[in-house]
Amino acid sequence: MKRKMIIETERLFLREILNELGIPCVIAPPFYLGGVQALTRHFPGTFAFRKETIMACIEEYLENLDRFGFKRVVFLTIMVMDYIFRQS
Repeated sequence: MKRKMIIETERLFLREILNELGIPCVIAPPFYLGGVQALTRHFPGTFAFRKETIMACIEEYLENLDRFGFKRVVFLTIMVMDYIFRQS
């Protein structure tokens, strides 16, 4: 639960930075599939997904954003946000 709270804080922080720079933005819900599966897939209770499944989900995610009218999309990983927070 603690990490989820940190992720939400990072999303709000990112939106604040972009708004201060005059860049209108919407921070879409995080996409949790994928990520560290290669490291954790062998632990009991870990759900693992094929690369094709993850790519299909990302494609549908982008298709929906396009349908909603978004023209620019930026993907950030948790590692990028961790780097930003360490630098500030």
